[in-house]
Amino acid sequence: MQTDNEWDQPRDQDQTGDTKVVQEQGAQSRNRKGGKMHTKGHLRDAFVEWVYAGLDISPMIDDEKVSPEWLIGKLWHSTDIMPQDICRELEMRPGTTYARAVRQLKEKLTTE
Repeated sequence: MQTDNEWDQPRDQDQTGDTKVVQEQGAQSRNRKGGKMHTKGHLRDAFVEWVYAGLDISPMIDDEKVSPEWLIGKLWHSTDIMPQDICRELEMRPGTTYARAVRQLKEKLTTE
């Protein structure tokens, strides 16, 4: 049984004709109990590339520049775990989530 909220979501039909909820590009998904927030891979990849670039340039998504604030906002609630090499690069402990990382980065970027 679906709640009213579920009916309000935009829908589309897949190749089998089944109806599915359509998510906006870059949207995060939350489990039904409101727990984990998973972020689309292209956003995580953009963050990783931005870190490797030294945080000195604008992040890129699909060959287009986005503001660091925009990317930070997209990862703000992400419970996905960052790769260990990115944790090391940011001097964070292994197992750090993207959410924790971007919150610390935002604080660092606003104080500079």
